[in-house]
Amino acid sequence: MSEYRRCRHDGKISAMTEIVSEAKSRIRAEVLAKRSQALAADTASDLTNQLMTLCRQLGAKTVGIYLSFGSEPKTDPFVIAAKSAGLSLYAPRTGQGSTMEFAHLEGPTESSEQGFLQPIGEVIEPDQLDLIIAPALSVDGFGNRLGRGGGFFDRYLENFEGTVAAVVYQHELVPQLPSEAHDRPVQFAVTPAGIQALNSKR
Repeated sequence: MSEYRRCRHDGKISAMTEIVSEAKSRIRAEVLAKRSQALAADTASDLTNQLMTLCRQLGAKTVGIYLSFGSEPKTDPFVIAAKSAGLSLYAPRTGQGSTMEFAHLEGPTESSEQGFLQPIGEVIEPDQLDLIIAPALSVDGFGNRLGRGGGFFDRYLENFEGTVAAVVYQHELVPQLPSEAHDRPVQFAVTPAGIQALNSKR
């Protein structure tokens, strides 16, 4: 490929990446505007039931679970129910260079730089987790997950070969989202209303 053609090709890729990035930003803003802490509280019990059902269906005993923040679908009741059922839980902990790991959810927690709670327990290797339950702002039928844009989960999932479920509200399930090569699809979407298996290529 000539230098001229390479520059044109790279320019097209850069322009397309920018278009996708802008589209994602618009969707994030729209979703966040519709979320509320009242909605999170009202749906917490139903969401817990759905998450417990998913764990039973998959036979998941060692589970990575996000600790809900702000208007995200609440996971606190699930944490209590899962521990009572004997599940071993691990939650995200961020590190240097925008890295993330899962640490045992036992004992004290601390506040991350992003403002959410994170455990300070023992870290688990990705291949030891049966299931990761990830936060999302929206999910489509192909398993594309839209997060908040930090990329923490996408980077972690690059080294995770297990099952991933994204948690959203029912109206945040959409036919198709803009996606990029580095996005990591999920296999399930879980809402307070039910569990949906996705047509993921993962």
